[in-house]
Amino acid sequence: MKEAHSLSEILLKRLDETTAHDLRKLNAVLFPVKYAESFYRDSAAAGTCTALAYARGEGDDEDENAFNELAGAIAVRLEKHPKLPDKARMYIMTLGVYAPHRARGIGSRLLMNSLNEASEDENIVDAYLHVQTNNEEAIKFYCDPTGKFAFEKGEVIEKYYKRIEPDSAVVLRLEMKKWKRKELENARYMEYHA
Repeated sequence: MKEAHSLSEILLKRLDETTAHDLRKLNAVLFPVKYAESFYRDSAAAGTCTALAYARGEGDDEDENAFNELAGAIAVRLEKHPKLPDKARMYIMTLGVYAPHRARGIGSRLLMNSLNEASEDENIVDAYLHVQTNNEEAIKFYCDPTGKFAFEKGEVIEKYYKRIEPDSAVVLRLEMKKWKRKELENARYMEYHA
């Protein structure tokens, strides 16, 4: 999850009937889990907190329709907060970028976009995710205090994962009041009309 010196321009789209196939395909390629329909329903229900990043295909021009190659996606679920009944939290279920598009800042911008969107809702008090305990690169990406995100490490959950080793996960959290909205460089947003 190295940061790039030159950021690829991306077009961010939300999860809907036109992009669902792309997210399913990305998940099948990148993650060792088969996701149930509830994963996709929950991701779509999170609105603009869930996003897909599209890059231009080779040789494509400046036309917005040229952003036709899925580069990566973040899928989140909004949940009731377990300790604050009138508040919510954002659970980051997946964040993945196809190999040819890595090291171009796409994963960082997807996460920034989700955190920016969540920070606009005063009812969302934190964001969290689970990371496999041996995934040092991911832990550094989320938790590096000198980096962009500064999530904090929480408890380790033994036997969290099935069929992968190690099976333990560490919980990473970020209080939304600590998040300062960031501008996304080289990112466009898909226009939606009511």
